[in-house]
Amino acid sequence: SVKSLFGNDTLCTPSKIIDIFAGYVHTLVAAAGIDINGQYALHRDISIGNLIVTEDGSPYIIDWGCGRVCAEDDGPRSSAKEIIGTAVYMGIRILAGCNARSVIDDLESMFLVLVHYVWLTYGKMDPIYKYLWITPDLGMVKAMRVSWLNAKDTFFFNMGGSEILPKALHALVESLYELLFPSTFSIGTLNSKSTDPRRKDFDVSKWLGAFDNAANIARKECNIPMPNLDMLREHVRTNLNRRISFIDEPSLPPQENANKENRLQNLPDEGFEELLSEGSKDNLPETPTQNSSKKRLSDLTNYSGNKKHRV
Repeated sequence: SVKSLFGNDTLCTPSKIIDIFAGYVHTLVAAAGIDINGQYALHRDISIGNLIVTEDGSPYIIDWGCGRVCAEDDGPRSSAKEIIGTAVYMGIRILAGCNARSVIDDLESMFLVLVHYVWLTYGKMDPIYKYLWITPDLGMVKAMRVSWLNAKDTFFFNMGGSEILPKALHALVESLYELLFPSTFSIGTLNSKSTDPRRKDFDVSKWLGAFDNAANIARKECNIPMPNLDMLREHVRTNLNRRISFIDEPSLPPQENANKENRLQNLPDEGFEELLSEGSKDNLPETPTQNSSKKRLSDLTNYSGNKKHRV
């Protein structure tokens, strides 16, 4: 699991981290693209436990049990009438009670896993922010996330800042931050609108550009092959006309939203940094999920170019 890299900068260079997460982006956007049958797939529970790295460095996304295969003309199937996911990695709109899902929410969850890695490996380790990663309380997660992300300077200070964080990773996190939380509107805007304002300017090539820029910086220090980034680049090149579906669907009324059932398991009180002490890395808690999908997606296969991806 990618969690084996957390808190240990000797296991993975910035170049490898960039390549691994480029692979995750590739899988998510490939699955979310509308295929010839008018269908696409959303994961809806990207978390530390569902991102896998094999011994040869190949990234895989597993546990699609909370996901959905959606038809382009069947918007409600992309939404959720109850809380689905892992609280600490849920996108800000999901925490706010928005029901319509898109690949942007999956990418935001992936970004939060990357940020968690960066914080544990290079960050200031402010004890206040450890609760961002361990509390199962949705209200607390939302309040702390909004406070943290609203102050960009504070956010990057806690990530380690430019003096500690490798330049390539700093560039990647900063670029992805701007894609997910543009300076053109506040974090609060994401909470209040039924339609995700980020979808208007969503462009997979911008995500590729963020990884390409970070990779160019990383290559100055360690020029190693980045096969997963190459595959993302090829996917973008060969799928310029492949659309990604975005569904307009308002949130549930407040009284219904308040009654959403949340079966998220409790995480331990200890911070991840304590669990990552010597000898404890095998004891990290399993990520809590709410598996209410009507159909398991473990056999879902998506093809991109000549490469067959298990998603």
